[in-house]
Amino acid sequence: MDDTTLLPTTPTRMLSRLVDIADWLVVDGTTKRKRRPYLHEFLRRLLDNPKCHDLATYIDPQKGIFKLHKPDTVADLWKYIKGRNSKKRMTYGNFSRGIRYYYPKEVMNAIPGQFTYCFGPQSGFGKLWGPCSQ
Repeated sequence: MDDTTLLPTTPTRMLSRLVDIADWLVVDGTTKRKRRPYLHEFLRRLLDNPKCHDLATYIDPQKGIFKLHKPDTVADLWKYIKGRNSKKRMTYGNFSRGIRYYYPKEVMNAIPGQFTYCFGPQSGFGKLWGPCSQ
């Protein structure tokens, strides 16, 4: 059984044993210190992590289009990686709202299809970074 299949019902203490936060940290461009990722950085790391291909994969890597295969699990993982200590469960609805906040900033673009998203030009996709070759 894959560890990621346990995420939606796994308490935070157990989740901390399954997922190493240090693998998800990013280096801030200004301060050069490690910090927890923004949502679009989390999605990038999720897509580039071979252990997480059952959660999300690129549909069109050249255009930055991807699909979440287990959106509720991804939402739970995001809550843990972001460090939210709320007793409330992170639902896919709350998670997708966070993604939609990126639409006006063009960090993410709307794309047709359920659980399907696209990195926008302000995310740096195609210029500063691209999908890792698997």
